[in-house]
Amino acid sequence: MTDSDFLVWAMKKGIDADAVSMILECSATPLDSKTVRTDCLYPPDDIYDLYETNGFGVSPQDAGFIFVGYCTNGDPIAVDVEADKGSIWYIDHEVMHSKPLRQIAVRVADNLRSAYASIVADRDFPADYHYCPVISRIISIGCDQCLARMRRFQ
Repeated sequence: MTDSDFLVWAMKKGIDADAVSMILECSATPLDSKTVRTDCLYPPDDIYDLYETNGFGVSPQDAGFIFVGYCTNGDPIAVDVEADKGSIWYIDHEVMHSKPLRQIAVRVADNLRSAYASIVADRDFPADYHYCPVISRIISIGCDQCLARMRRFQ
């Protein structure tokens, strides 16, 4: 699938042009997908296949998401294409087959560009779904020592 084919398909699905641009900019190339990548973002072909075939046995489009990658523990990384267009969410892979995706999703970034930069370079960025609520609680109570301890275990 070429970038222009992906763009046409995504626009037909109602995914806004900015989100498509970010996906194409940040996603893996087919060559990258054959090697180990630290950022875990799918190439456009895989994004298309997962969306069209419900490749994980769930329907991300029913929840207004498109899966664009995965965390190191297997949690899907999703772009919101409905409610908060362009924002990035982690989905809890352990219960995604038994609960509505929106109930087990946590918003981690405003857009894919900022999420991509954080996944690659920011040690404080949540590694997966389960780190998100813990980090949010620690930051909200101002416990810098707790956050520093958690960083050692990531």
